[in-house]
Amino acid sequence: MATSPTPSPFHLMQSNAQNAIDGTYAEDLVFIARTKGINTASAADATRASFGAKGIFRSISHDLKTGELSAPRSSTVPVVSIVQALLSWEPRQGDVIYRPASNTAYEVTNIELQGMMRVRFELVALEDDTI
Repeated sequence: MATSPTPSPFHLMQSNAQNAIDGTYAEDLVFIARTKGINTASAADATRASFGAKGIFRSISHDLKTGELSAPRSSTVPVVSIVQALLSWEPRQGDVIYRPASNTAYEVTNIELQGMMRVRFELVALEDDTI
C-alpha cells in the first residue's frame, strides 16, 4: 500500500501561517459559475455548482500617470485571495464572486497564482441585477 509523502517542514509552516491569516482576515464568499459565449450575455453555468468558501477581500490602489503633463490619478482594484484547496472548481474569467458582508457581487477579470497555496482574483463590481 502506497503512503502519501510527509509534508516538508516548510510546507507545514506555510500552511499554519495561511490558517492564521485566514482565521483573522477571511470572510464568507460565494463563487458563482457563469458561462459566456461569443456575442452572448453571461448566464449561469449549470455544469459547475455554486459554492461558499472563506477568502480575503481587499482593494488595492494603483497610481496612474497617463502622460507627462497630466496630473497623477489613482485607481482601486478589488481583489480576493483564497487558499486554492478551498475551491470546488477552478474559477474562470467571467465567473462571479458574491460578498454577503456587503451584499455586492464582482466579476472575475484576472486570475493569478499567489505563492504555493493561494490564488488571487482581480475583480470588477457588478450592477445589482446582473447575478
